[in-house]
Amino acid sequence: MAERYRARLQRAQDEARAAGVGIWAPAVAGHSIAIAFVHANAKGNDRRNLNDEFIIVENQSQRAIDLNGWTVSDAANHRYLFSNFTLAPKARVTLRTGLGVPTQRELFWGSRRPIWNNKGDTIFIRDGQGYLVLSHVY
Repeated sequence: MAERYRARLQRAQDEARAAGVGIWAPAVAGHSIAIAFVHANAKGNDRRNLNDEFIIVENQSQRAIDLNGWTVSDAANHRYLFSNFTLAPKARVTLRTGLGVPTQRELFWGSRRPIWNNKGDTIFIRDGQGYLVLSHVY
């Protein structure tokens, strides 16, 4: 994404989220999934510290969300597929870029190279049918 548009898109995203419109409208965002935190710039060399590059996905609702078949992707179309994972009510899960053993609090992309651009990117979350549930510009 062109750097000159990033600030404008970020501002529009923040305003839409605050107003509850577009994909942040209650009817569309019924799943109440949010990106709670993005840590795109791993300490040291990104390629050598892949698990310090991560995003935190949050379930803001009072009910569990079955994420089986959902995907997380970036603007370059790197894609992570949730498999047999349910996010508890009001819970968060950290999705780390590298390798590791998954738990209820941490998942691992399994990539051998960085995913998230240090200077900004867009995170897309789609449900199991491919519908866009969340778009997050950072």
